[in-house]
Order: sequence, then C-alpha cells, then structure tokens
Amino acid sequence: MIDHIVATIKRYPKNLTLLLFIIGLLLLIFGTYRLINPSVQIEWTTASEVDTLGFNLMREDHSASEERQKINPQLIMAVGSPISGETYHLLDANVKTGKSYTYHLREITLSNEIVDLESINVRVKHQGLIEIVGALGLLVLSFMLARAKHNNIVVK
Repeated sequence: MIDHIVATIKRYPKNLTLLLFIIGLLLLIFGTYRLINPSVQIEWTTASEVDTLGFNLMREDHSASEERQKINPQLIMAVGSPISGETYHLLDANVKTGKSYTYHLREITLSNEIVDLESINVRVKHQGLIEIVGALGLLVLSFMLARAKHNNIVVK
C-alpha cells in the first residue's frame, strides 16, 4: 500500500541557469573591453576609381594643436575599377573617449597627386556600458534562478 506520493517540480533547469551565467559573463567581458578600448571605424565607398593608386586617412585632433596625422600605416591600395568602386574600412584604435576628431580622406592618384575627398567629424562616446548593464542583469538573474526553491507536492 502506498502511503503518499511526492512530486518535485523544478521551476528552472540548471542548464538554463548556467547558460544565463555564461552569456552574462561574456557580455561583461565584451562590454569591459569596449569600455577601456575605444575605437572609431571609418568606412567609405567609391563610385569608380579612375587613375587612383590608393587612399590615406588623416586624423585631426580638435583638442591638440598638432598637424593632421596619417592613421593608416601604409597606403590603402585601390581595388576598385574605372567602372565600379569599392567599400573600404579602417579601424582607428588610437582615440580617447570624450574627444572629437575630424577624419580627412585623401586620394593618391597614379601620378602621385593628393586629392582631398571628404571629411567627417566624430565624437568618441563611451562604448560597452549597455553590455555591462545587461551582463549584470543576467548574472543576477542566473544567481536568483540557482537559489530558487523547488516545490514539493505531497499527495496522500
């Protein structure tokens, strides 16, 4: 004869708790990295490239009285053609949060002439804060789920 039956209801699987913890930890690492390593990504697209050897990207720091600095270590070689252009990317990791910069794009022609193309103003903002706040929320949630009590239902 059965005296009673006990059923345990687990509200949250342990692997869900572990998954939330791992995602939270990764977000925290990624957000912290972005916070302490600010960067600016510059992208430009050409419509066509006639007599273009390549490009240089210059950075002007508004808070310093120094000359424009070339930020690409070597000439960015042109890969487009006279009938189709190309998209280029350059990451500038030598920036400081809160500062403003102007980036100047220069074309270098096959005859070594410098042609100033476009300029863009950029203010470097704090990055990574959203990831850090989200990570802290996920870590707290994973700890709360790990500590959640299981419900026992006794049927007599």
